[in-house]
Amino acid sequence: MKIARLLLALLPAFTPAQDTTPLVRSNTRVVLLDVVVTDRSGNPVRALHQSDFTILEDGKPQQISSFEPPASSDSAVLTTSPRTIILLDELNSTFADLSYARDQILVFLAQHNLEQTPTALMALNLRGILMLEDYTLDANVLKEKLTHLPLALLNPPDGQVQQAKIQEHAQTSIDSLVEIARASLGSSYNLNIVWVTSGMAGGLKDTGRADGTRHALDRLADLLMRARIRLYSIDPSGVHPLPVTVVATPAGDKLTISNKMAGAKTNDDLALHGTAYEADEFLNRLTSMTGGHAYYMRNDIEIALSEAVHGGAANYSISYSPQNGDFNGEYRKIEVRTSTEGTTAHTRLGYYAVADEMAPSQEMREARWRAALVSPLTYAALAVSCSSNYDADTGRATASFTVKPTPLIMETEPQLREIIRVAALSSSGAITANWSWQIDWKKTWTNRVTTANFDKVLPKKSQRLKFLVSDQSSLHIGTCDYLLH
Repeated sequence: MKIARLLLALLPAFTPAQDTTPLVRSNTRVVLLDVVVTDRSGNPVRALHQSDFTILEDGKPQQISSFEPPASSDSAVLTTSPRTIILLDELNSTFADLSYARDQILVFLAQHNLEQTPTALMALNLRGILMLEDYTLDANVLKEKLTHLPLALLNPPDGQVQQAKIQEHAQTSIDSLVEIARASLGSSYNLNIVWVTSGMAGGLKDTGRADGTRHALDRLADLLMRARIRLYSIDPSGVHPLPVTVVATPAGDKLTISNKMAGAKTNDDLALHGTAYEADEFLNRLTSMTGGHAYYMRNDIEIALSEAVHGGAANYSISYSPQNGDFNGEYRKIEVRTSTEGTTAHTRLGYYAVADEMAPSQEMREARWRAALVSPLTYAALAVSCSSNYDADTGRATASFTVKPTPLIMETEPQLREIIRVAALSSSGAITANWSWQIDWKKTWTNRVTTANFDKVLPKKSQRLKFLVSDQSSLHIGTCDYLLH
């Protein structure tokens, strides 16, 4: 897989921000961290205070701007509550591993509650992301959908995949992670992705530049981090010896990385200097950079899944304004410490201090809108809800959709003119008809709740309506869906 294809899929970099007002301007530099604290046994620690935390950027202490502890178990679920996606990978796993993984996920859903954490169930196949069930607090609904999922026979039992398929499956996997990140950019919640996968076969390769592999991995990790995504991977293959990884450096020398447990920090930097990654190394580095973990050498998926889901739910949201105001694009390391003995704070390893980006081109805006309209995911940078009605006899659909302020909007200036798009989709997800217009609010949607109306006759093949609202930059998109039948 060429790195250029991966880079084309990534969004221009910008730094998320948080403030007490609905609108956070792009010239206000705030770094938002999602931090999970565990004790010596790996159990989440929820009762810490702001004074218990110290944040270091490139080794220098930073002043905390805001602090939000984990939600208590008896509190109401808010739009800012952490969310979880359980992603069952049919592309990069054998049928036997998939069957075992499904059984273990069902055990988890039967024995564990979702702890006030809205959880979605998705699968990854040749078409990309398959939405089995959107965010819900009902574990029984997830069990029902997973029980009736027909598992794909995409890979032979011995795990050997044709070389042409390796690159296709790897690219689809990366594209799917990018799609999830784009849908979450600017949302008011952090997201934990539990990717049940045997790992992408083969590796990322780049023959065009010596640092291409590192650059591509860093760009992907940066996109996930900006979307407030913590990535976990669980290998359903169970206990098996890890292969020795041989990494070729640009000079042609060979460096051997010993077998090791994923999650260990040793030899990661060594691997980053090579031009190819073993699948295990890729997942280990990617999950670590986002503050997550890669689970290998164990076949108790149910336990690993519980650690990932419940650990991600015990999330502290902490922000700070960097003392270093020179945003020159360089990577900055982050370390979070606690004053409580025996605890460890887990968060992303760092971020790229990127200057303000130029406005995207019209072509890029159109591509973003179209991708959001056909995606099975809900884009959450803008909080959009829709109340719709459909008359099957006349084919007429009417709707009133609402846009609410969200705390993580980034804009250079408040805007009154917004873009409204509506698409009618067939059962296969193809667009059967679409409409778009601009609307001038009396006041910008970043300051108050606003509404718009829709009244159209739909083509007969239409099965679903998707509503989209976007600001002029197109990087902040909100969508909602309405099933016609």
